Amino acid sequence: MHLDLRRCGLGPDSASLLASALQRSPGRLASIDLSENILGPEAGRQLARALEHAASLEELQLRGCGLGEAGVTGLAPGLANHASLRVLNLASNGFGTSAG
Repeated sequence: MHLDLRRCGLGPDSASLLASALQRSPGRLASIDLSENILGPEAGRQLARALEHAASLEELQLRGCGLGEAGVTGLAPGLANHASLRVLNLASNGFGTSAG
């Protein structure tokens, strides 16, 4: 299953709701596209927690979500043990090489 929420006007609260939904019903979600929604830095930590419950996820598109360095750093723990993830797009999130 693919969830395309690109350019839907989602904000920081939306990331929290999506993370909660993924935690409660992991299902067989293969890809999520949240690109070009202003989710903000806190979304990284919220999505990291959700990734623990989305074992089938192969693609995560977060291009232009306003994550910044704090958001990317917050997302990292969720990515570290996620064996099925093959595609991760973090372009245009306002972070430099120091983000890890």
